[in-house]
Amino acid sequence: MPVNNFNLEQFIVKARQAAVSQNPIKAAESLLQYTVADCENVINHMPIIAECERMLFEDDTVSIWYCRFEPSTVVPAHDHKMHVVVGVYQGTEEHTFFDNSNGIYKEVQSISLGAGEVEKLSPKQIHTVTAKNTASHALHIYLGKLSTVERSLFDFESGKEIPFTLNNYEKLAQIP
Repeated sequence: MPVNNFNLEQFIVKARQAAVSQNPIKAAESLLQYTVADCENVINHMPIIAECERMLFEDDTVSIWYCRFEPSTVVPAHDHKMHVVVGVYQGTEEHTFFDNSNGIYKEVQSISLGAGEVEKLSPKQIHTVTAKNTASHALHIYLGKLSTVERSLFDFESGKEIPFTLNNYEKLAQIP
């Protein structure tokens, strides 16, 4: 049992500090490992967020997001163009990673991140995300200003890389 209850404002302050530390990837990973080690604490003290995704904070050094994934939807294949650290505190996220050599998308790895687990993603990784069985809830720390980065979505049917826009994202979302 932690000495202090999870507090979103304090988490944001610590994530901002991690982003400007000497080793921001390691610092963000350590913060999320500590945070999701007590999932019940986060569940019990996290504000209720209606949206599937909400930016909690962003500046030039860090973007902090709440993400909920549903088992009925597969998030389109995309990249981030920056390091990301994901900490799941409820449910299980299913990530499938792809290689995009010569415009051909090939699955290279799949992982399941359960409650209490943390994963680092590199800037060039292409992946899809869905939830297993029930909704998953996670905190994502992007080490940069995500809203200003020109990112890509990957249309497996056409083999094309397309701009990451809300319209393109919604068109490519897959419902199994």
